Amino acid sequence: MNNSLVFRREIEVLLKDGLHMSPLSQINRLACAFSGPVSIARDEFIADAKSMLDLLQLNAVKGTMLVVEASGEQAQELVEGVARLMSGAPADGGPPGPSQHAD
Repeated sequence: MNNSLVFRREIEVLLKDGLHMSPLSQINRLACAFSGPVSIARDEFIADAKSMLDLLQLNAVKGTMLVVEASGEQAQELVEGVARLMSGAPADGGPPGPSQHAD
């Protein structure tokens, strides 16, 4: 039996330019630093958040609804960090920078 904690959250992309290279690379860095699996789903496509190629295939523009899921210790914190990045705020919870503002 697997006692791994799983946390899942549906998140709307709020960045005015959607998920382009910069926020995707930040999401990828968070995911790669996490010990467990991290996925982001759009409709039927499920991206491995540790793969930039997968993340780019999400083609997530502003308003896109995505489901982020992580398994393992601190899964909730990781998913919340991804949610902050998708809203234009830094993963650490600070205020959004001027170029990231979600308008």
